[in-house]
Order: sequence, then structure tokens, then C-alpha cells
Amino acid sequence: MRKQTKNNNIIKLFRLTLSDGQTHQILKTFHFSRIGMIWTAVSAVVLSVVLIYCLIAFTPIKTTIPGYPDAHSRKQALAGAIKVDSLESIITRWELYAENLSRVLSGEETISIDSIITGSAVKYLSAKSREELERQDSIMRYEIDSKDKSEGDQKQKSATLEGMHIFNPYNGVVINGFNAVSNPGLDISASDNSAVCAALEGTVICVVWNEDSGYTLVLQHKGEVSSVYSRCEKVLRNVGDKVSAGTPLGLVAPGDFLHFELWYKGTPEDPCKYLSIQ
Repeated sequence: MRKQTKNNNIIKLFRLTLSDGQTHQILKTFHFSRIGMIWTAVSAVVLSVVLIYCLIAFTPIKTTIPGYPDAHSRKQALAGAIKVDSLESIITRWELYAENLSRVLSGEETISIDSIITGSAVKYLSAKSREELERQDSIMRYEIDSKDKSEGDQKQKSATLEGMHIFNPYNGVVINGFNAVSNPGLDISASDNSAVCAALEGTVICVVWNEDSGYTLVLQHKGEVSSVYSRCEKVLRNVGDKVSAGTPLGLVAPGDFLHFELWYKGTPEDPCKYLSIQ
């Protein structure tokens, strides 16, 4: 170690010598100051951090970090992004389903599919206020619960429905029967992969999907009759398709069941009265 004076300040210079252990021959000598040693250490730390970052960011090593998303997680994230991107389309289909179902149950004319497709924007929502829609819904529920129906309506309904050849929508066993308030339809379970078929000739007016009931199809038939098919895993028809009785509409997941509803003039009917089903 030696000392050197500069500007009346003492600068300590250090020497690092590498020598042969046997011959004591000097191989290499390094001279450095305290400041130089600090800068060298800082530079080494920065270089190490940069090197480690490059290895993690640009090589597959990053996949070994706990919590780092693997290929499956990235695939799920991509699927989630696609699903979020399609939310507007899903909401549009739900609104179309709600509007058309409300019109069908109220005995009104359904919305033309062509007018929705050719329009610059999908504007089919009812112009009625929320209060008016809620009032109409209350009236509809009251009509469903009401048992005071005129004899003429009963005869007309019997002539309409009993005069139709209604095809069994699903080959299976009824696991939940009809109730006009709590379950306005039938829950039909099957052990095989039977196809869901159209009960009557008609037109598909709605095809929607949600996480709780899967795909739901609504068919409009003549004589102000409509049918609803819920809990389908896959659909085989699109909105606007005309189908005949017995035409396959979709498939139900193995172990699941079909929820089937039959409506006449906005009132749910017990399908067991018109189907040859257990």
C-alpha cells in the first residue's frame, strides 16, 4: 500500500497481486483506489441485475418462477379476453330473447329478424318505460296464476292443442313435473345422448346461452303456440330456421336434463297432457 497527495488530500491506492503459490512469481498486479473499488462493485451489481433480467425476460427460465402463468393459464386468459370482447353480442342476443319472449307471451307479433340484420344498429328494445314493462309482467303473472278462465277459451285451447300432433321433444323420464308458477314446464332426464327435437312445426325465433341453463331455443308455432327448450349443450339450428315436428334442435350434455315448456296465448300449459311421456 502507498499514499499519494493531490490537492492536499490523501488518496489511498491499493494493490492486488496475483502470484504463483510455489515460485512466488508475480503473475498480475492490480492497482485501485477506494472510489474505484466502489464503482467496480456497483457496476458488477448493475451488470448482474441486467443479466438476470434478460435471462428471465427473454428465455424460458421465466416459466420456472412460482406463480408465472403457464401455457394453460395464458390460453385461459386469451379465452377470457375473447369472451369479454363478445359481451356486447351476448347482451344483444339476451335482449332480443327477452323482447321476443315478452312479445310471444303477450300474443304480440315477434320482431323481424331481417330488420335486425339489415339495420345499421340493433335497435329493437321496447320503447315502453320500465314501470310499464313491470306492470305488464305483473299482469301476465296474475293471468298465469288465475284459474278463472272462460269456457270459450278452454274450448278454443283444447281445439288448438289437442288437434295438433305434438312430438316428444326428448326421450327420457320426467324428473320434475309441471307447475304454472314455480316450474312452467317439464324437466326430462335421459341416460343416453338423445337429440332434442321440435315438438311442432314452427320457426326458431330465439337462440341464447348463459352459464346456468346453457343454450335455450324458442320456437313459434301456428295458433299462438310457442315452445321453449332449455339446458342444451349444443344447438343445431339458428334463428329464423323453419323446422318440422321431430327435427333435431340440439343436444343435452350426458347426465343433464332438458327443460321443456309449452305456451298457448301467453299461458304455460302442462306438456304431459299432450305428450306420450312417462
